[in-house]
Amino acid sequence: MAKKTSKKSRSDELTDVLGKVAGLLNTSPASVLQLLEQGQFPPPEERMIKVSQIAAWMGVSEAVIYKWIREGQFPPPVCLGREDDPFATKRWYFKEVREWLHGRPRGTGGKSVKDRNAK
Repeated sequence: MAKKTSKKSRSDELTDVLGKVAGLLNTSPASVLQLLEQGQFPPPEERMIKVSQIAAWMGVSEAVIYKWIREGQFPPPVCLGREDDPFATKRWYFKEVREWLHGRPRGTGGKSVKDRNAK
């Protein structure tokens, strides 16, 4: 008996990719399509990301990110609501997080990624 393989249509594949891009940009697939049509994607330094995205990117928990913030070891978030509201939406600029990460020491030598790349 022949084995039946399921193959996604090109439309299904594009829908999946669009959904993933929308998730990364923290927006809807319709908004991504609109941005693509208008050629108006924000540059990386202006994109904002959630703590869950940062934690997944770095392979740590959200609690670790917040601990680093309390200890002054990680950039604080931008509060998109009232500062006194503990439930206000918070986001980080992708560029700031990337710069922080590239400034971290590697291994036990104490040199940052930037220092090592400057050779």
